[in-house]
Amino acid sequence: TTPTKLQKTWLQSLSQRRTKTLRDLAAGAGKCKTAQEAFEAASHLFSESNLDVPFALFYVIDEAGRTAQLVAEAGLPAGTPMSPTLVDLNAPDLRPWPISDVLRSGLAQEVDGVASGLVGMTVGPYPELPSTAFVLPITLPGRERPAGVMVAGFSSRLRMDDPYRTFLELVAASVSAALASARAYEAERRKAEALAEIDRAKTAFFSNVSHEFRTPLTLLLGPLESLLTRRQPDAQTQELLAQMHRNALRLLRLVNALLDFSRVEAGRHSARFVPTDLARHTVDLASIFRSALEKAGLSFTVDCPALPVPIYVDRDMWEKIVLNLLSNAFKFTFKGEITVTLRWLGERVELCIRDTGVGIPESDLPKMFQRFHRQQSWPDRGFRRPRHRGDTMLPRWREHLGLLRR
Repeated sequence: TTPTKLQKTWLQSLSQRRTKTLRDLAAGAGKCKTAQEAFEAASHLFSESNLDVPFALFYVIDEAGRTAQLVAEAGLPAGTPMSPTLVDLNAPDLRPWPISDVLRSGLAQEVDGVASGLVGMTVGPYPELPSTAFVLPITLPGRERPAGVMVAGFSSRLRMDDPYRTFLELVAASVSAALASARAYEAERRKAEALAEIDRAKTAFFSNVSHEFRTPLTLLLGPLESLLTRRQPDAQTQELLAQMHRNALRLLRLVNALLDFSRVEAGRHSARFVPTDLARHTVDLASIFRSALEKAGLSFTVDCPALPVPIYVDRDMWEKIVLNLLSNAFKFTFKGEITVTLRWLGERVELCIRDTGVGIPESDLPKMFQRFHRQQSWPDRGFRRPRHRGDTMLPRWREHLGLLRR
């Protein structure tokens, strides 16, 4: 028969109500950070809007597929004969819900005669008890076996038809999406925690190794310095001892750099700003490269005029920056020149290192301060400067250096 105006209005209201339920489920799916939150959000929604679903039970299947654990419920208290908290899926009698059959087939199943198990309880908004329920699988993307099931009661005052079944299937799909989002978030959190633990272990390793190296180096430097202060039998022995002393100091500086690096990684490093004749300090650092550049046939210009006032910088950090930039300039410059300039700009100092080398592709400019990044197609002379600070530490020192103010 042709629907009356009242029937049309009622059907429209029913459709709007179900659409709102599905919309609210979808909106809450992305906010859930754990699987428990996903199920609890769905059960809370059904508790507030129970005209279509007078009761709902959510069961999660364990990894072995042996038990189903009740994790959330709406409209029925946990622990009743109709809402057992734990279901043994290997038991011969799985009343009241055919959970094993749904897991095996992956298809929803309708269960009749529900009202007899609900006698004496108040379920849903109406005095009539629901007589039918639907057991639907909750399936995660990429998995054949359902991760859980949802038991949804049918309203005692609504007709069982295809739109009703479709609505419940869409509800199960929304809960599945919420569960998938929550598990993806949990996986990312566990991954982040694992990476953080690896980082802490790496930092602890650097710190421990640095401390272990410093002790024998200190014991080695003491006798060397004592021998250098004495008159040696010949100049050759004196030169050998001086060379040993220089290399031991260099190794000690490398060890100290490792210790500084571990402190930076742990967030415990702080800059130590002291007034410095920055022009002279920069000239001294640049002079380390002069002999190597001259042997390579490169012109080397250092233009660092005296500054009007001392500049407050962390000398070790400044040393790392200058040596890193110069070593990279030398590695990728095969002819022409390298120029180091230092200029006073009133409120700050500007260091500029120019070269006539291969340059940096425009696409790699945003990655300039990423550790370990290198343009693979670049040629270089395979040079390893006689440095005492690691190239990979530049980004960290850049973060801490800040503006060079008076």
